[in-house]
Amino acid sequence: MNLYDVLEVSQEASQEMIKDAYRTLAKKYHPDLYTGSDKSKAEEKMKEINYAFDILGDPIKRRKYDESLRKESFKNYKTNESFKNYRTNQKAYSSYTWYWNDEANPYYTNRNETSYSSKKTENDESMPFYYKEYIISGILWIIAGLILVCIIYSLKSASKGVRIIFWSTVLWGIINFVRGLIFKIAYEDEIKNGERKYSIPEWFVPSNIVLAIIIMIFFINVYNKDYKSSIAYQIARNNSIAIGMDKETVKKIMGDPDSVESRPALDEEIWKYDDSTITFNNEGVVKEWHNRSNNLSVYMGDKVEGAVFKIGSSKEDVVRAMGTPHYIYTISSSGKEIWGYEYSTVTFDYRGLVIEWDNVSNYLSVYMGDKTEDAVFKIGSSKQDVIRAMGTPDDILRETEPSKEIWKYENSTVTFDSRGLVTEWNDLSDNLAVYMGDKVEGAVFKLGSSKKDVIRAMGTPDSILKSSTQNREIWGYEESTVTFDNKGFVIAWIDVSNNLAIDMGDEDEGAELKFGWDESESD
Repeated sequence: MNLYDVLEVSQEASQEMIKDAYRTLAKKYHPDLYTGSDKSKAEEKMKEINYAFDILGDPIKRRKYDESLRKESFKNYKTNESFKNYRTNQKAYSSYTWYWNDEANPYYTNRNETSYSSKKTENDESMPFYYKEYIISGILWIIAGLILVCIIYSLKSASKGVRIIFWSTVLWGIINFVRGLIFKIAYEDEIKNGERKYSIPEWFVPSNIVLAIIIMIFFINVYNKDYKSSIAYQIARNNSIAIGMDKETVKKIMGDPDSVESRPALDEEIWKYDDSTITFNNEGVVKEWHNRSNNLSVYMGDKVEGAVFKIGSSKEDVVRAMGTPHYIYTISSSGKEIWGYEYSTVTFDYRGLVIEWDNVSNYLSVYMGDKTEDAVFKIGSSKQDVIRAMGTPDDILRETEPSKEIWKYENSTVTFDSRGLVTEWNDLSDNLAVYMGDKVEGAVFKLGSSKKDVIRAMGTPDSILKSSTQNREIWGYEESTVTFDNKGFVIAWIDVSNNLAIDMGDEDEGAELKFGWDESESD
């Protein structure tokens, strides 16, 4: 059962088209609206429609489904068995809960800024400032030190030096508190006896310098994002869901799930928290998550201002550039792992290196190089040549059979072979800086003409497509095409746009020549 056929849409249909198709079919086959006599048939049809929409209506499920179709192994997906279970547990007219919100960004995180203000103690003329400050700061340091000590012991991974620093804060607080009490007693004695016995000690300034150094070491350790044993990293990681985490640990962090869905066909189990999901593999460890409701305790690192990533970057590089992803899912058949940021995606290979991205939301911090004024590229140009001519691509997609890499600039595409050289392009958005030669006034071409002859007659083509199976190359000029054999000579053309500068030969003047081919090249 092909789910696209069920909804009567093509595989290239947009999400909005799938929604519209679902609504149309639901109106037709809904048991309460069905005009036919066989209501049971309508119910069965409605269950198929609901199931198809459950998969295709969710971009993540749809992408998995499409991946299976492309590899012609969807039989392993066990659609019929899954549908049987789905049909048993669903009503034909059950309402559908959308997995996205058309009115708001589902991944938006509202990070309220918290302002901190220090309370100023009322002026107390009966107590010099250093008495008061010693007592208050001593209490605060004791409280803060004890909290930090409890944290590092719960982590069980902080270095010995960090433990010493935190215990020192407690000791420093006690010293300040006791000193404040002593000075207060001395001051009261001074008031009583009319003479001052104590003053600010000489070691007050150097001791505060030592304290400042301790604070600096502490904050460096907390906020150094690249230091994996930093306190902030350990605290966040210790209370966050991570890839490879077992179910018991997830349950301690998130509590019991709202629902659990087992998918034997895919060897996975899905836990739901509101509309957010955590997916476990057959070994019971986390392999994916999708934070739709923005309620999952997930943390991989903070975004670093100005950081970027590119093809070949590591996961750590992407985290520095983008922060924690909104969702992660894996494709076990290829070993790929896909991270989502809003509707944009970053794809890693089995080594954990970036091989693709799709910047749908224009959200990704990607950079491969700047565009150079007047730079152009052509067939055989390198990736660096294309970057100089076009800058960083909007999307990058890899295909394995045959091995090629496709770069997108708006709707235009540039295709590279396994050596990284340009083999094709399609200038749909009329924005590619391509150049192969200028059109010569009065020049024409015919069957058997070379590529240079065609360039003189037509200029740089709008698109170039290679057919590896037939060893042919097709050049496009608007909707018209010119086909070359593997030696680079014209063997066919189709003048759809009536714009090809063809040598009419002995044809009558005014004759309209729409297509031509070399019969010796026919298969």
